[in-house]
This record gives sequence, structure tokens and C-alpha cells, in this order.
Amino acid sequence: MTPLIVGIQSLPMHSLKWLAKNCLVIQISPKSLPAIITERTEVARSKQGIALSQQKYALDILQDIGYMGCKASRIPFDPSTQLSRDQGAVISNPSRYRRLVGRLIYLTITRPDLAYAVHILSQYMDRPREPHLEAAYKTL
Repeated sequence: MTPLIVGIQSLPMHSLKWLAKNCLVIQISPKSLPAIITERTEVARSKQGIALSQQKYALDILQDIGYMGCKASRIPFDPSTQLSRDQGAVISNPSRYRRLVGRLIYLTITRPDLAYAVHILSQYMDRPREPHLEAAYKTL
């Protein structure tokens, strides 16, 4: 079994202390690796194991929605945020919200810290409203 290191943040991995604090380490078989890797995931192999990164994919998402120059948030989604199915205006083009949330779902492969936010946002895929889209943008 080869250790698979999935980074929570796309920061340089130059110390074991950083890895222990910020990464999820999973034991996998090298034969199953191609099944979980796609063209949107970068793979780096080292003596410590295999590191997966979706930094380019995340940057592509930011570029597509025009958020490249935005400041990063320490908290992707405030747990005290109350989203409702009834508050706010209905989005005229819900496919934009659905595509964004779908891309965030895929991004949780290497960013498990986004899982809670994506779980909440995915509950409003049928009729997304402006507050839902704003919360999705904040998650980025």
C-alpha cells in the first residue's frame, strides 16, 4: 500500500509537521490510483507518498467566475449562516449555480474542509436564490 496524501490547502509541503497538521493521509493500492485521478488533478510522487493537488482546477473556477483577484477567506462557510428556500430572489439562470456547486463537489476530493459548505449549498440545487449564490461565491 502507498500512502496517499491529500492536502487541505495548496501550500508547499516541506515539513512533516505541516503534513501532519493540514493533510489527510489515506492508504491506497497503487493499482486503484488511476480510478480516482482525472485530468483536473495533479499528482506528485515522493518518498513520503503521492500528493494530489487541484490547484489549477481551483484557479480555473476562480477565473471562470471572475474572482481571480479576490482575497482568500479563512473560513469557507460561516456555520451560523442561515440559508432558506424562501428568502431572496430566484436566480434567473440556475444552471450557473448548479455548475458552480458541481465544481465545488469535485474540489472536495482534495479539499475536505469545503465538504460542509458544499453539503449545505447542494441542498438548494432545485431552486437556487441570490443568497445561495452569494454563499457559493464566498466558499470560493
